[in-house]
Amino acid sequence: RTKIPVAVLLSPRHCLCVVAFARRGVAREWRKMTGTMRFGAVLLTVLVVSAPSTSSYVDYYLEDHCSPLGTPTRYEASTAPQTISFGATNRVFRPELRDEGCRAGLSFSTFNESLGFLVTLVSLDVPQREAGNCSDFVLLEGVNNDTLNQRRFCGRQFPRARGVRTFGDSFTIWWFSEPLPGAKRTASFKVVIVAYVNASAFNGDCPYGWRQCGDGACIEPGVWCDTIYNCGDGSDETPEICGASSYRLTIPGIVIIAVVVAFAVIAILLIIYVRRRRNAYRAA
Repeated sequence: RTKIPVAVLLSPRHCLCVVAFARRGVAREWRKMTGTMRFGAVLLTVLVVSAPSTSSYVDYYLEDHCSPLGTPTRYEASTAPQTISFGATNRVFRPELRDEGCRAGLSFSTFNESLGFLVTLVSLDVPQREAGNCSDFVLLEGVNNDTLNQRRFCGRQFPRARGVRTFGDSFTIWWFSEPLPGAKRTASFKVVIVAYVNASAFNGDCPYGWRQCGDGACIEPGVWCDTIYNCGDGSDETPEICGASSYRLTIPGIVIIAVVVAFAVIAILLIIYVRRRRNAYRAA
């Protein structure tokens, strides 16, 4: 991921406010604070550099693929992981989805027949209007699991949260929602697919740069320790590999930290400035 040069953002020579305050006689106080600021900048930089990097996921939103003909949109997937979701930006149905309903499908195939997909059902929140009746639902085609393949899913969670292999080199996911004009409706889910190849096809070793799951599937290293169980046995998210804490600093998180630190520095400088002016006024 792109790293933000936090040390540059927080460098004293880039803070114009410091120049203004220094001209008013607070240069000494600023020098006292420089060490603390530099330490904070170095700490943030270390966190950014040491955070494990992950491959960029290719995102697809099923609400953008509604088709009155009920035909899926087809893609040839690269080895980069794919994220398929519904309601990713706003769980509330858009008016046209609420009033007209939606039938959307995405079909993925690998660029090489020797590859397959690992499908991880990350999250599901599709309310049922009637107990046991999925009027809005997700359906999977091509997964090598009888309890998941060609079954309707709604409710609060998928029955499995670890990677499931596909039968072959293709996978299709469907979203169905019925028309219900005037009613407020919400739904969301997230599914991740990752291309894999069996280590047995390479004499027990993975292709160069790929890493092997405990069950023999080889996947790209960028999807290890990304908080998603891409391997069917969960071996890509173990504490031994990822460490006891596998949190990450994202770019928005870094920006928030930088803004908070900047505001704190400005507040301290203002307090020092006000006190100096007050002392100078009393002395006069």
